[in-house]
Amino acid sequence: MFVCISVVVGLFVGSFLNVLVLRLHTGLSPAKGRSMCFSCGKTLGVSELIPVLSYLLQRGKCRGCAARISPQYPIVESMTAVLFGLVAYVNTVPTNIFDVGRLILAFASMSMFVSIAVYDIKHKIIPNEFVVTLVGIGVAQALLHMWFGQMELMFLVSHIATAIILFLPFYILWVVSKGKWIGLGDGKLAFALGMILPLSSALSGITIAFWVGAVYGLTAIAMSKIGFKKYTLKTEVPFAPFLILGAVLVYFVPLDLFHVLLLQEYVWNLF
Repeated sequence: MFVCISVVVGLFVGSFLNVLVLRLHTGLSPAKGRSMCFSCGKTLGVSELIPVLSYLLQRGKCRGCAARISPQYPIVESMTAVLFGLVAYVNTVPTNIFDVGRLILAFASMSMFVSIAVYDIKHKIIPNEFVVTLVGIGVAQALLHMWFGQMELMFLVSHIATAIILFLPFYILWVVSKGKWIGLGDGKLAFALGMILPLSSALSGITIAFWVGAVYGLTAIAMSKIGFKKYTLKTEVPFAPFLILGAVLVYFVPLDLFHVLLLQEYVWNLF
């Protein structure tokens, strides 16, 4: 029941994230104004705002002008619902304030992951607002653990150190290539991920992101040679979705590809 409720909540949160991504930096407030069709201006009724179901019943078209509705809407809603369901599945039903706080922060992290990935795919840029929000979630996560005696101050310090360690390689690549190899926004996102994830998981997630990104790029180049969309080594590809994919994977399946935990234990034993 807990998982089912989380999935339903995720559907409606995903619906809001669609509005957030579409309205950000357009002068329109995501929290104000009725949803409408961008083609004919028709204000959408309640029956047209049911996540996923409305899209399916309307066959992906506006009831007013029959204009095609972007599949982004059901995809984002479904993706958010799945992530919320997975968060609920790996967590126990909250029975105290600490559990509730941790669950809310996990849902918030997943919401930002989805928003960043979708926005970068659409606009090839990562909004600072999303990155700052992720950093804030990471700080809140650390403070929550400290407040309830789960961790000491070193927990927050370690996440700040992790964030800096992850940011520096991206920053160096950005400076050396003058922004041609990678964007500074990716470095900012890596910093934010360091505030959310432990060093062992964060390094593994970013490594997976580069692996998947490389496979995607090579596959796209190969496909372009047999008549598909033209793609070269100079083609700009949004990297945030790969970083988010890696982060989500290590969030639910903790990995330590570089044996960081063993190294940390060895260092602690020295002292």
